[in-house]
Amino acid sequence: MLFFICDDNCEVNNFIRDKIIERYDNKVKTTLFTDAIELIEYIKEKQTPDAIIMDICFENANGIACLREISELIENIPVIFITGYMEYCQDIFLGFKPWGLLTKPIDEEKLYYHTDNLVTQYNGKYRTIKIFFGRESFDIQTGDIEYVESSGRKSLYYMRDKKIFEEYIKLDKVFEKLKTGFIRCHKSYLVNLDYVKDVTDSDMVLKSGVLIPISRSCKDAVKNDYFEYNAARIGL
Repeated sequence: MLFFICDDNCEVNNFIRDKIIERYDNKVKTTLFTDAIELIEYIKEKQTPDAIIMDICFENANGIACLREISELIENIPVIFITGYMEYCQDIFLGFKPWGLLTKPIDEEKLYYHTDNLVTQYNGKYRTIKIFFGRESFDIQTGDIEYVESSGRKSLYYMRDKKIFEEYIKLDKVFEKLKTGFIRCHKSYLVNLDYVKDVTDSDMVLKSGVLIPISRSCKDAVKNDYFEYNAARIGL
């Protein structure tokens, strides 16, 4: 797993990097930046991270504006914001959902709270499952599944790249295979919470624009699970 760490204070960058090395050894790599514009250019030209830890304020750039640009380059990129100015905190929730927020001076325990969640999610997201259709089998990563629909005796896996895989299997069995990160919102649907933009009384609104119906019996549980999912991401 690769973290990009971006703060114009080298001591902050080095502290976070050292703590990540202490915690995860070589299982998590880090690349340091002191300039948000440089980070964006690096993503465009060289490498894509799995997560970003970055400051909100830079001398030559606004971290929130930079994140909006990064989000256009990398869909669903998890970002932990760092700030020494609490008055900017409300702004980070306008237009996107950050993974978490750290205030300066950075507390080691809170840093690990967020990074542990990210590493756990990464390990689950890139867990591979095998599906079967006829004489063929396919290996797919659970993090690439937007939602699963039950149709007759088959389950249809809708992927983020718009591919669809079919498998003769009950939705209950699919749920057992997928494990964490998915929610049952209807007798015919499982949804990956990473791809949910909003929840209404009748639908789960995906970031792709797809509406997934919520059954009346699942409504309260869906709203509660969605709230807990977002609260956990920001450390509430």
